[in-house]
Amino acid sequence: MKKAIYCYNIDDVDQHILETITAAMEIELGLLDDGMLKMTVDEILRQQPSSNQDCTHFTLSFMLMNELSDEEMKQLLKAGEEAHWHFDPIKMFVTEHNRQWTLETLFCEVRKEHQLFAKAEKLAEVLRRANQLDLKSFSDEQAESMNIAMMKGYMLLKSGQFEEAQLDQTLNELTSLMGE
Repeated sequence: MKKAIYCYNIDDVDQHILETITAAMEIELGLLDDGMLKMTVDEILRQQPSSNQDCTHFTLSFMLMNELSDEEMKQLLKAGEEAHWHFDPIKMFVTEHNRQWTLETLFCEVRKEHQLFAKAEKLAEVLRRANQLDLKSFSDEQAESMNIAMMKGYMLLKSGQFEEAQLDQTLNELTSLMGE
């Protein structure tokens, strides 16, 4: 299988930077647009898509990578940073599991996962701030509620098994107790 990167919603400047980097690394670069959203990932891999014309269905940018090693991905991202690109896509790899998905399904699933983990990161940040609070300034009841909410948040994150509603509830509880 070929080493390739496919980008959705990339501007001309960052596209040029990425073309230079991928050419030097002997990685094929393909551009995706809304006209390809009903195609399967496998169909995309068999073509050499080269249009970034209409990317209005999703406001986010995506980068789909095929057959790149972790080292190649790190090299690519480092070269992009050194070239001062602004392209900050949601990154994903082609897998046996997602090969038969449409591009639209893949983007939707990855976007949901990205949003879920962004909320988990937000909860982790709120927990760091809550952990620095002096609970002696709280009433006994408030301090106990804060300790329970913090433990709930830590346990939720540690489990790695969470849903958006659980994260939202825990975030709301903590920020409310913190007066935010």
